[in-house]
Amino acid sequence: MKAGFFTTDISLPVHHNLSGGYTRNLSTRAFDALKIRASVFSDGKIKTAIAAVDSCGIDEQFISEALEEVEKVAGITFDAHIIAATHVHTGGHLRHGQVEQIEACRKFLPPEIYPLMDPESLPVPDASYYDYCKNQLATALIEATLRLEDAEISLGKGEEGGRAFNRRIKMKNGRTYTHGGKGNPDMVDYAGPIDPEVNVLGAWRKDGSLIGCVINYACHGTCMCGSNGSHGDWFQYTDRLIKKLMGEESGVVIMNGACGDVTQVNNFSLRIDFGERVAKELGGRVGAEAYKVLLGAYPRPDATMAFAHEVLSVAKRHPSPEHFAEAVEKLKKGDPKVDEDAMFARTTIMAEAMYRKDPVAKQDITAIQIGEAVFVSNQNELFTELGLKIKKASPFRYTFVCTLANGHCVYVPTLSSFDPATGGGYETRINPGRLDIHAGDIMTDKAIEMIRSFTPDAPEKIDFKPRKPWSYGTNPPQID
Repeated sequence: MKAGFFTTDISLPVHHNLSGGYTRNLSTRAFDALKIRASVFSDGKIKTAIAAVDSCGIDEQFISEALEEVEKVAGITFDAHIIAATHVHTGGHLRHGQVEQIEACRKFLPPEIYPLMDPESLPVPDASYYDYCKNQLATALIEATLRLEDAEISLGKGEEGGRAFNRRIKMKNGRTYTHGGKGNPDMVDYAGPIDPEVNVLGAWRKDGSLIGCVINYACHGTCMCGSNGSHGDWFQYTDRLIKKLMGEESGVVIMNGACGDVTQVNNFSLRIDFGERVAKELGGRVGAEAYKVLLGAYPRPDATMAFAHEVLSVAKRHPSPEHFAEAVEKLKKGDPKVDEDAMFARTTIMAEAMYRKDPVAKQDITAIQIGEAVFVSNQNELFTELGLKIKKASPFRYTFVCTLANGHCVYVPTLSSFDPATGGGYETRINPGRLDIHAGDIMTDKAIEMIRSFTPDAPEKIDFKPRKPWSYGTNPPQID
């Protein structure tokens, strides 16, 4: 087995588009670095790439163009890849589509309504930054490949549940709200689980030094929201802690898990849940748990590699004629830059445009086996309950559910979230590209099917003969 790691810098210049919003938001500060962290694994027959980009989301075009650059420059191709966004809301905007979605509305909107869509207020990629990041992803993948070296693989997992919380709240009225409001006496309980599991794959040299590690943990990258500046959020502090403890040359790749309804915000606490202190705490907690897992690692020189890849066709949601007409009326009355009703009315109209353009969404699912571990991708912000369903059904001891991977993302809630009596919340709205309400179960079942097509490596056998009791320890108690 061989492994290679490499990290590139994609820090965002000021006055560039930040990711993670419905309207354009230009950075005013560069608080901390943004990174692309890449790893490559090969058994001599199969070569795979696992990488993460500090942005809220990345699209298929960004990934495919970077992979084309890798092949053109270095002649390198991968049998399978999982390239994800960390979901940092204070990264640069690296997704196309919003302006094109508005342009698609021109075909069916009345002429007097179309100008109200205001495409100038939408977040769009800055062309120079987009190309720079694409080239930096190509650089990271090439350099990680060129740095492939003999490696022993360790696998382990710990738990960290002290700074991540489900943001969907059961209310006294029977409904579910996204963020029920700190101190609100109408809140009853969390409406869903978190996934405290910290999965860690380590790649080691024979001398015991760490080549690098891949960490998988589920939580939004929203600690630094509201800062109006770029920042690597909690992922930056996890990275720094591992490097400080294991060596600055150690590679660290952090893949976000099924985090669609999990953030650092504790709605049942009155403490502040945003800012650098919170990012440091969450990142430090995850990093410390990953470090503990690495300390207890037992590396193995052999690891089976396998991969599978499928593209599913999943129906898109779109508004009813009544809902659409209501959205048009709301857009007439407000400005989508400042008025929430008008902003979501615009997205409702864009959802109809995307449905008319193509009523079906293509969904990439990739699974990669490395020994006793399996990595499985999902393009979306998958609800945590669905990620836990995959893990429960997986025959692997270590299942890395990697979301926001290999393409553009939308929220994928559980089916129960759409219950008219008990469901609801921000994630269930009809926005552009939102998928059929059964999409979570469809994609989860496919992921499980793919995972079960692999055979996990058996736990390492230890040649050990039972020993006799320690002679000092067989004495009866002395009570005189």
